[in-house]
Amino acid sequence: PLPDNQKTLQLLQEYYDNLYSMHGMSTESLGWSPQGQATRFAEVARSFPENTGSVLDIGCGFGQLEPVLRNRHPEIRYTGWDINANMLSHCTTGRLATFEQRNILEAPPSEGEHEVVVLIGALNTAFGDNDRTIRAMLAAMYAACSRMCILSATSAYADPEYKHESMWFYDPIDLFTFSRTLTRYVDLRHGYLPHDMMLVLYKP
Repeated sequence: PLPDNQKTLQLLQEYYDNLYSMHGMSTESLGWSPQGQATRFAEVARSFPENTGSVLDIGCGFGQLEPVLRNRHPEIRYTGWDINANMLSHCTTGRLATFEQRNILEAPPSEGEHEVVVLIGALNTAFGDNDRTIRAMLAAMYAACSRMCILSATSAYADPEYKHESMWFYDPIDLFTFSRTLTRYVDLRHGYLPHDMMLVLYKP
């Protein structure tokens, strides 16, 4: 069964609104440190094929992945979606960058519309329906990409000092097994941060 999208949206909205009210335009409003963001973004960016033409960033926050990708792909078409209007208010639409308040589970793009689809840490907070939601998200991301999708999340194998009751820690083996129902071509990464995992699903 699909997750309860309205309840999930409400809980995620409240969580990130609370962080934003305390920290404003800061990586702390995203629930991580500047160093953690830089490491995640670098790992994602290095995964892109050299000639990538378009990307959809789900849960884009302040759109800070866009300049990182543009350093490697100057002409990439970047689309950022988020459910949080406060964060989107800091994003600037330009010739090759657009931003929208939109939820992929309720309003998905056309099949294969974007070459790459990414989600970086947007589902790390505990909201009660995490496992079903992240599976639905992976399926929607894979349908929306024409080349690959990338998902980064907190891992159940994180060291104890990194675990907090407000966060959700996903079983990377379970998510790898689920990803294999979508495609044979899956990478599971677990070495770039002590508390994260990353799945990369490729279109054949």
